[in-house]
Amino acid sequence: MLTVITKQIVPSLIFQSLGKNQTNLIHRILWIRSASKIPPGIVGKYKRVLPAHMYKPRPQWETGDIDPYPNFDLSKILRPGFENSEELKTADDVVKHVFTLEYATRAEIQQYYSDYLVKVVQRHPLDQSSYEVLSQIKYVTRWISEGYDIGSFSLSRSFSIENYLRLFLALYDRCKWSSNNTIRTFKYLLENRHQHQNLFSLNKEEKWLIDLAISKDIGKELFIEKLLKEGNEDSLRLFEMYPQLTTPLSLHLISQYERHGIIQDKQRLSFIRYQLMTEKIFHLFLSLFKKTGSDVNQRQLNYSFFFQCALSTNEQYVKYVLQWIENRFTNEQIIVIEYFLSQLSSSNIRFTLEILPYNIHSIISIIDIVIYHLQQSTNTLQIIISYGIYLLQSAEHHPNKQQREIIQRFATNIIKQCYGKSNSLTIHTSSIGESYPETRLIFAYILISDLYPKLVSKSILDELNNSLNSPIVKAWRLPQIDSFINSFFTKSLCSSTKLQSSFKSNIHSSIISFYLKQKSTRFERVNQLINNIHRILGW
Repeated sequence: MLTVITKQIVPSLIFQSLGKNQTNLIHRILWIRSASKIPPGIVGKYKRVLPAHMYKPRPQWETGDIDPYPNFDLSKILRPGFENSEELKTADDVVKHVFTLEYATRAEIQQYYSDYLVKVVQRHPLDQSSYEVLSQIKYVTRWISEGYDIGSFSLSRSFSIENYLRLFLALYDRCKWSSNNTIRTFKYLLENRHQHQNLFSLNKEEKWLIDLAISKDIGKELFIEKLLKEGNEDSLRLFEMYPQLTTPLSLHLISQYERHGIIQDKQRLSFIRYQLMTEKIFHLFLSLFKKTGSDVNQRQLNYSFFFQCALSTNEQYVKYVLQWIENRFTNEQIIVIEYFLSQLSSSNIRFTLEILPYNIHSIISIIDIVIYHLQQSTNTLQIIISYGIYLLQSAEHHPNKQQREIIQRFATNIIKQCYGKSNSLTIHTSSIGESYPETRLIFAYILISDLYPKLVSKSILDELNNSLNSPIVKAWRLPQIDSFINSFFTKSLCSSTKLQSSFKSNIHSSIISFYLKQKSTRFERVNQLINNIHRILGW
């Protein structure tokens, strides 16, 4: 086994409290040899076959087998790295006490506690990848730092329903989280789900979360009881796609605020958006709209709250609410409409792919209102283009061909409509990576048909130079873009004195770089530039 030398630092005040002989002893044992740890994940990555004697049978776990809050006496446990010290074995109690966890940093105490929990569930010394070990590594005790939260699991897109359920049970049953950490368990498993959300992942989540973990393993009534006991406003956001869970919690939180007499109309609006919409809730929204409508910032939130409540209920309410919002927006301030459109990109993916195709006319009307608004600006157009790109990316892998084509046509039209309203538009949006080939082709078509020709005809080369770098990643690989840039150098630039006077090689370097990117044509194009440099630069 590999060994490393580590140096432990002891506070100077400790030396002052000890005698000379004891201080010398401490100096002699500052440098010790300690076993290095096997890098985590080595078993899972390389599938190393271990000797038979290193395995032990899978333990038969019962709820409560592991005490999540062991009562350690820190004054009797040596700090990590000093357990094998021969000098400390023969030292007196005063010296040993200096090297215990009582004098350790919080990080050292936390590391010892984490190692202890992992060793309890390890199947063999190199086990770093079983569900029991993963769950224990994730867990951090509250007696180290009250209220300390460590985030959430980052699970891959391919994580199956069975894997989700096994990991949940490892936390909930085997690590004794069923007593008072039920909601936190789900938080660790669900919080990063938006990184790769699609219809398949939503259906998979609903299967393991609602049908199996809550309904079968816990029991829905018991889970609701735990949710009301442990849940808060963060829990509403966590389970926002499941109104059967958020409705009772929303009512419970509202009643708590009412008992203390501190709930305001703005807070009530924020809570009822998580409830199933009924005729009573619909009219309650209208009533609260009137009470809070004088505040423009609150109106921005109110429309999104109203739409979110309808979206979590059914398609009929979505249609009804969108039509109501459309009518209200005819006399609304532009910042309110812009905020609503920007929020559509973060709405439930189920709305984008399954409900939007049947409500496109309402969204088109809202976009028309904001585009032809007297206060329309570049920011307005950027919001709409960003929404269009989001739609193209979301629809690219949608299995329903008819719905996919409807969404793509709609997105293409609103993006083209925005480019038709402006001669200069630098897009600040998320990049279109190579994992979205169809979106890249559609957007490239829009650029070379609606934006680039207009920029060249008006000699707006600064904007052309900047637009080549975004939003399409490695746009030079697309044949449409490469063909347009080639035509720009071989035809447009050579024949237009106005373009020649506007073109500056040091300022418009991105255009030249794109022209020379393709390896297959680089030599030919370099020669073309050299042979025609007097024409290109207008000499």
